[in-house]
Amino acid sequence: MPPSHDPKPALFAQLAVVARAVGHGSRLELLDYLAQGERSVEDLAQVAGLSIANTSKHLQQHKAAGLVQAPRA
Repeated sequence: MPPSHDPKPALFAQLAVVARAVGHGSRLELLDYLAQGERSVEDLAQVAGLSIANTSKHLQQHKAAGLVQAPRA
């Protein structure tokens, strides 16, 4: 059988990454704060009532899903 060039598996895999990134209340809250404007990790942690380390881990999930970008230096 010839190899399949079906794009669905890749699409479904990316959708699963996005679903994991928004599948937690704190991560949704962080997205809400970021939708209001660019903020530092420290500021996000403070307004969300999270530790900086926890906030950073949540943001890494968002970044892996392509939902946020790190600011350019």
